[in-house]
Amino acid sequence: SKLRIFKENIDGHCLNASAYFNILTDGSAKAINALKDTHPSERQKGKGVTFGLNYGAGIKKIANMLKIPEEEAKGLVERYKELYKDVYTYKYRIAKKAFKDGFVRSRFSGLKLILDGITSSNGAISSKDSRVATNFDIQSGGFLTLNAMVKFQEWIEESNLINDVMLVNTVHDSIYMYIKDDINLIKRVNEKIVVFMTTDYKENMPIHLEAELEIGYNQKNLVKVDKYINYTIQKPTDGVKLAKYIAYTERIDTIKKIASILKSLKHKI
Repeated sequence: SKLRIFKENIDGHCLNASAYFNILTDGSAKAINALKDTHPSERQKGKGVTFGLNYGAGIKKIANMLKIPEEEAKGLVERYKELYKDVYTYKYRIAKKAFKDGFVRSRFSGLKLILDGITSSNGAISSKDSRVATNFDIQSGGFLTLNAMVKFQEWIEESNLINDVMLVNTVHDSIYMYIKDDINLIKRVNEKIVVFMTTDYKENMPIHLEAELEIGYNQKNLVKVDKYINYTIQKPTDGVKLAKYIAYTERIDTIKKIASILKSLKHKI
């Protein structure tokens, strides 16, 4: 299931929601991804379950999070484990090796993370370090995101854009930045940041990285910008000012949507 997400471009949260809440589909990537529009509330609730389980939440925690009986939460957990049973086998193998070695090493950077508590007689401490070990191995200490961030900052400086683009922080695999409200600059940034974040770190990688750019006047209200879009400068449509939208070929509806959202957001700030 995890490999299908990457190889078939499946929305993982939609796939999880279909399993958690028994939403029937024909199993195709198109049908699963459609749940983002047809079952948005289930997808959103499912995200909380997924992140909770990934960071060690138990049945009681999931039940409290969703305000559901523990028996129902138990069913969600069991369906998740069945969906990703190979992942659980893999995580157990990583935790077992970390217990033996006392550390875990990033597969990309070689960075070693010492786990002093993994052999503790205190079950809570040992379990926590076991989760840290598997998360560190899977996320590789955020190395791929940080590597892209360094390359992007170098491009900013080489392009003399330090007053127009400012990197702010990373959250998991996302890079946040402030950018000047300029259509041509957004075009340049979109072309560069997506490339930096999707370039394979090693040769012959079976699964390729993906990334997308979202823009907005605040973090809560963001609009996705398509990857590798064909930008064109178009005349204002229906009174919308040119500076308030990203224009690209044959996507007039999207142009109006972005323009409307950005314009309304700016008035609220």
